Amino acid sequence: MTETTENIPAQSTQLNDRRALTSGVLCYLLWGLLPVFWKLLSAIPSAEVQAHRMLWCALCVFVFCLITKTHFVHLFKDKRAVLVFLASGVLITINWLVYVFDINTGHAIDASLGSYLTPTVNVIIGVLLFKERPSLLQGIAIGLATVGILILTTSSGEFPTSALVLAVSFALYGGIKKWGGYPASEGMALENLFTGALGLAAVIAGMIFPALFAALTPVENPASYAISPDAGLPVFLLLVAGGLVTWLPLQLFAKAVNGLSMITISFCQYISPTLCLLCAIFLFEEPFTWADIVCFALIWIGISLEIVHETRMQKAHRNGVPGKNVVE
Repeated sequence: MTETTENIPAQSTQLNDRRALTSGVLCYLLWGLLPVFWKLLSAIPSAEVQAHRMLWCALCVFVFCLITKTHFVHLFKDKRAVLVFLASGVLITINWLVYVFDINTGHAIDASLGSYLTPTVNVIIGVLLFKERPSLLQGIAIGLATVGILILTTSSGEFPTSALVLAVSFALYGGIKKWGGYPASEGMALENLFTGALGLAAVIAGMIFPALFAALTPVENPASYAISPDAGLPVFLLLVAGGLVTWLPLQLFAKAVNGLSMITISFCQYISPTLCLLCAIFLFEEPFTWADIVCFALIWIGISLEIVHETRMQKAHRNGVPGKNVVE
């Protein structure tokens, strides 16, 4: 009887770990396949898609809160919480808009590159903002990513600005959420209250000034199967669905990031950009040049080094040396 009782905490921990892992994998699978969905709306200005995305995502969050009886109004009394989720809301809005614009204007490879760069940007942010000291392997990974970007820039004549905006905005988003440490559902609700209000204001502005969205984000290279902007109800239903497919992986991500180790998250997070890259090359038929190949190869090598570093740190932590700086 004693053994059974003692096993209950371990079994509960294992169950929570499995749920967190399932949430993480599903989250990144959905994110990786979303480019196919956004392409359906590529004949509509990305800013308009983004406005509806924020509005309907917020509605999904509030419905979820009602069903689960999640209360978040008390967070308004916490100035730190308000600042955290205002900042995270701004960052995820920027990330969403740039991502959809990249996908719908024939730059899904740039969107994939941004996701691959995020772990390296995490290290750089740690050095610049939190005075962390990178390990040798992390330093090499940063150097490889820098060389890859320089090669890509020299070859194409264009700096991959959108990829870096995606990487920096999402790295900061994840960092702020982690630093905040608030419950996933409550934090998501407050964050979406801010982004939903902005989305509603944007939708109303678009109704008053019909040319606003096209002026901000012109339509370029819409997919052959993209739905016509004049389709009426089907367009509206897809815009609403955009909120649902935005909310679900974010909810899964919030649960995963609070229950998984950094090494597990490091593995899971490469599912999304890999699927996005495959979609870009084989479904959207975007050109994948030798410069792209070299750039991605260097970043993939850097990613491997990052994973080795995280694995060593986890091993050191399990051995009871959490503060140890692993020397590669």
